[in-house]
Amino acid sequence: MPALSVIVPVYNGEEKLNPCVESILKQSNPDLELLLINDDSNDRSLEFCHQFERQDSRVTVYDKPHGGKYDCFNFGAVRARGDYLLFLPSESRLMEGAVKTLISCAQKEKADLLLFGEATAAGEEFSLPIGKDTSDPKICELVQNALVGPGTREQEWRKVKGLDSPWRRLYRREWFLENHLHFFKETDLFPPARPAAIMAHYTSGKTVLLPEPFIVFQKVPIEISEQKNSLIERYQACFEIVADFLKQQHVYEYLEKRHLAWFLLEAGKSCLEEAVKSSLKSREKLYDRLKKILRTPLMVRAIQSDFQDGFSRTEKRMQRILRINHFHLIESYFRYHIRSMT
Repeated sequence: MPALSVIVPVYNGEEKLNPCVESILKQSNPDLELLLINDDSNDRSLEFCHQFERQDSRVTVYDKPHGGKYDCFNFGAVRARGDYLLFLPSESRLMEGAVKTLISCAQKEKADLLLFGEATAAGEEFSLPIGKDTSDPKICELVQNALVGPGTREQEWRKVKGLDSPWRRLYRREWFLENHLHFFKETDLFPPARPAAIMAHYTSGKTVLLPEPFIVFQKVPIEISEQKNSLIERYQACFEIVADFLKQQHVYEYLEKRHLAWFLLEAGKSCLEEAVKSSLKSREKLYDRLKKILRTPLMVRAIQSDFQDGFSRTEKRMQRILRINHFHLIESYFRYHIRSMT
């Protein structure tokens, strides 16, 4: 049984697959298996996957109907044989020595879960806001809370980009499966990895945080307009799944307002920006979309909530403007905000 199973979804990735696979197979710790999950590609990806399989006995190729990246992660997790799981997008790559360091840490600490930093292809590094490796329960609690929603004590963790990303974590396989951890499809909820991240941190017997990056991640934009469910519907689905889980953990009463604030700051901001940026020629149609978002019962609760712990001045201003419920003012605010970000 290998120490590590690396699961890589492949969809029309013939041009980007080679750097990813090479970064895995050239690791200094060879005790791993690589599962390449072809997600019904319509280019030569499957052919390339089989070439890697013929060249290296550690590679196993699966071909499945199209379900998306997170569906491939689930598919691979139940077929993996390694002691630990690592999920890696095909457009990303492992840094040199990553496997040796991560496996050594997980085995030494007998950890269920490792969380670490990441770098980007542009050379940016997103490290964790800690000075050294730690399993301090108080710091791990900050991560849990930051995943649920904003708070004054968690402000540094809120700044960590991609904190819920599966590829920033190493999972002990047996624990992962015993706790029925899995990822959701992008078409069902958004953000698709958030529930699994929260569930992982709340069910982990021991979590270790490592500040430095171990993967180089290349972001691929999500085509929101092509999703079958609206963005606000998918945010609501994410909210409800997390709420149900936190209730099972008997912590929702303590975290409910924080969770509602997440919905306001993430779902509200993203959905309203998306509506304003969309190429709607008719202001009447734009205002109709704004109305549907703002009159969603969950959004009404979030806008009227008195919780502002950890809000920035910009976030407090946004909430005040949304409470006024004047569509022209809301449109102007988000158009200005969008321009200031470009």
